[in-house]
Amino acid sequence: MGPAGTLELIHALFPYLHDRGRSRDLERLTRHAVTLARSGGDAAAEGRALGHLASAHYSAGRIRQALRLLDEAVRLSERLADDRARMRHLGNRAALLRELGRGADARATLARCLALRPDTLAPAEEALLAGHQGYVAELTDPRSALPLHRRSRDLARQAGSTVIEQVALCNTGRAQLALGEPAPALRSFDDALRVMASGVAHWNAERETRLGRAQALRALGRLDAAREACGALLREAAERGDAYGRGLAEYEYGHVLRALGEEGAALRHWRGALTALEGTDAPVLPELRSLAQEFSADGRSARE
Repeated sequence: MGPAGTLELIHALFPYLHDRGRSRDLERLTRHAVTLARSGGDAAAEGRALGHLASAHYSAGRIRQALRLLDEAVRLSERLADDRARMRHLGNRAALLRELGRGADARATLARCLALRPDTLAPAEEALLAGHQGYVAELTDPRSALPLHRRSRDLARQAGSTVIEQVALCNTGRAQLALGEPAPALRSFDDALRVMASGVAHWNAERETRLGRAQALRALGRLDAAREACGALLREAAERGDAYGRGLAEYEYGHVLRALGEEGAALRHWRGALTALEGTDAPVLPELRSLAQEFSADGRSARE
């Protein structure tokens, strides 16, 4: 198989590996695709591969590295005058900036993305744009994000895209959690899991949904159910070799155990989370380091 055929094969494998959380395989293959595209002078294939490689880094929690790759992809799309590709890369870039808490940069990037919006878009593309708008809005006004996420969900249903619908429902639940509304958040997360059960699985969305569901259960005081949810997420992440997902699950598990009065066990999970998340851009890392310092090895507060 020649370079062009290899590039097409990697492109075809991308959704399979991405949706199943195979980030290490995805990173290896998409890095090879970037090299092949560059050696063959195929700028369009290079831009596509850079976007896929950025997705692999994002899945592993390396958000800044994903951002650098998307910046390269944006420059290539500008050079090729490919406005649709540039719109797609800028939308993803806005979401990454929001993930890093860089609200002003995220809004500016989103404005550049929306300025490239053509007069007509397929419902799936519209759903993605509405989702980006809602996700960026969450930083400053989670309430205003809710109708955007619901619009994304409705457009995804119209397009028949269960993956985008899962993401929209998960984002709705995250916004509701941010608003201090765990009961509707739990319903949104449960709805997302039902969609996952009936359609194509998407590990990133499932990981975030299961994490959010555990957080909603903890906020509602349903600690045994939250503990079970954390354990299930830990097992799923371990089966996929997903260290980032394991770290996020350990982080939440620690909070559930602390609420149950099991501070020694909580500390062990927080330390496990620190190990798993080291080298990533996980937003919870500063809190984890503080918790590890606060609690002594026997699980009692160091201040007691």
